[in-house]
Amino acid sequence: MNQPFPDLVIDTARTRLTLGVSADGLLVQKGYGAIGGDPRAPREGDEQARQLDFYPTYGDGYLGEPALMVTHADGDTATRLTVSGVKTAAAADGDPNVALTEIELRDPLQPLTVTLCLRAYHDEDVLQIWTRIRNGADRAVTLHRYASAAPAWRADAYHLAQCCGAYANEANIVSERLTPGLKVLGSNLLTRAARMRAPMFLLGLDAAADGETGEVVIGGLQWPGSFQFGFDVDSTGNLRIVSGAHRVGGDYALAAGQTLETPLTLWLFSADGAGAATRALHRWARRYAVRQPELPRPVLLNNWEATGMQFDEARLEGLFEDAKGIGFDTFLLDDGWFGNKHQRDDARRGLGDWEVAGRKLPRGLGHLCEEAERRGFNFGIWLEPEMISPASELYEQHPDWALGAPGRAPVLGRWQMVLDLANPAVADFVWQVIDRTLRPHPVKYVKWDANSCVYQPGSRWLGAGRQGNLDFDYNTALLAVMRRMAREFPQIPGMLCAGGGGRADYAALANFTSFWLSDNTDPLRRVFIQWGFSYFFPPETQSAHVTRMGHRPLKFAVDVALAGALGFDLDISRVTPEDRAFFRQTIALYQRDLRPVTSGGEYYRLVSPYAGPRAATLSVTPARDRAVLFVYQTADAAAGAAAGAVVPLRGLDAAKTYTVSEVSLPDGLAPRLPAHGTRLTGAELLAGGLTVPLTRQCDSAVVLL
Repeated sequence: MNQPFPDLVIDTARTRLTLGVSADGLLVQKGYGAIGGDPRAPREGDEQARQLDFYPTYGDGYLGEPALMVTHADGDTATRLTVSGVKTAAAADGDPNVALTEIELRDPLQPLTVTLCLRAYHDEDVLQIWTRIRNGADRAVTLHRYASAAPAWRADAYHLAQCCGAYANEANIVSERLTPGLKVLGSNLLTRAARMRAPMFLLGLDAAADGETGEVVIGGLQWPGSFQFGFDVDSTGNLRIVSGAHRVGGDYALAAGQTLETPLTLWLFSADGAGAATRALHRWARRYAVRQPELPRPVLLNNWEATGMQFDEARLEGLFEDAKGIGFDTFLLDDGWFGNKHQRDDARRGLGDWEVAGRKLPRGLGHLCEEAERRGFNFGIWLEPEMISPASELYEQHPDWALGAPGRAPVLGRWQMVLDLANPAVADFVWQVIDRTLRPHPVKYVKWDANSCVYQPGSRWLGAGRQGNLDFDYNTALLAVMRRMAREFPQIPGMLCAGGGGRADYAALANFTSFWLSDNTDPLRRVFIQWGFSYFFPPETQSAHVTRMGHRPLKFAVDVALAGALGFDLDISRVTPEDRAFFRQTIALYQRDLRPVTSGGEYYRLVSPYAGPRAATLSVTPARDRAVLFVYQTADAAAGAAAGAVVPLRGLDAAKTYTVSEVSLPDGLAPRLPAHGTRLTGAELLAGGLTVPLTRQCDSAVVLL
């Protein structure tokens, strides 16, 4: 057939994706790279066919990792998608920065339609790509693969960096050079799916993805459930990245007439290194992906390290009184406030029974809200609405609401099970938990936790033929509840938590103001955790609490937390007068001088903790009139090295003059920076950096410019 469509060019400020239609009607990729630069177009090889397909399908000649694999209602396992229409539109809200392109693809022999959706954010160079798959048959079809996107590039080498780890050891940056074949990164945990790796990655084309030079791609999936990235390097040297939700537990049964909309993937191409890519992604997130970016993140005081679940009304009111006057914005009551028949005194009972524990809190949540507000701060609450304890009234009444395998002993995580949100009745129950907790009480903050993944998938609601739908349907329902909470309670900010960083994704985070990075709050480890997450998430989204874990110097713990969304999790009743004064001074400094810079500032990674015994980062306001430098000594400096330890600076305005001030200094500690109190031009600072003479492990400095 003759080519019915001209090339389709999708431009952002600095990048261009070019798609075409082959002579036989297939959608092909002609390039995705910098405008005016190398288009990074994939090659067609002699041994393999269809390497240029933008959304390759199984059973139609493509030999690599397919994006779509279907068994049709009549048993046909081949799928061929030809272009049947292209539609472009501006953003529904009239935002001139956003443009949507929809490409309709149809199978000529089967009643299957795939709409490939591409949303371009011009100024930030971000593309979102996803699909809508519609079954037009009168019977169900089986989706074995249903990726959201599968773009391809050509380079001489591919350097992949992932953000991975484990519980209490999150966000390690691990890099490798890809070799020919298929490399798969993913998760099959169903809930808190990012526990072992964030659904984000960084890819360097030709050279390693780091610093401020080189061509890099940031990719990610906006999805809280199981996911998979397949990095397929073929014999021609092309790399295709097949990205989407992971089909845990089986294939998806797509009913007659049903449309499945896959999760959004994120793509950001930068010709100016990982630093520029990070800053562009942060700008996009603040503008489009994070809830209430303009809201100053409140300074929290959490009771967990002080009391655990062992508290009562008098103990909490005592903490309120001890916290008075320090400057906290919100007191956050953590786990243990609910349950009567099965009172929540430890992690083995009570989840699902979301009534206030009458013996602990006889006057209820309203009384606590009033008592906190009387002392000058708001009151927040912890919830884990997706979970159920076998020792609970809810389980006694609805054992079928828990995910598991009928007839087999339950496999528990943290002595609990996961509720089946694929069941609409259960999803409604979860919403009612939130509504009944927040609507009658003047609660001003929510921490939404999820402390178990799914160890034993199985839904009695879905039945024998649809078990493969569980992961997708669960997380679709979960996001619907989260969105409803954000919509109906816009005045209540919240923290997204999943036993640490198990939900570090932009689909869930869209409904929260920050996320909990890790249950490991040792500030020495947190330097690395915050560094890893910084590639993908702005500082103000990273909840960073001062604790005594690791028994590090208190100033070091405070300085590490100041770089994120500041909070405190310690027994305030045991704090010395000197430390109280330091906290009061620090919170005022954060609220007045630091938070306005780190929240909304351009972020620079200056010295990597992976490269030596210190880490340094810088946040600069968009006007470049203020900046905050954080320097952390992660190991002892070599003898004689500290005095000449120069931190390079970036992002300043060469024409401006800056006053250098070392801040976050407890009473009695003099500034150590030789430049403290001086005025230097941006040109001088950019050329010579700043000497920061730290010597011992856990020394730290915060510098205001």
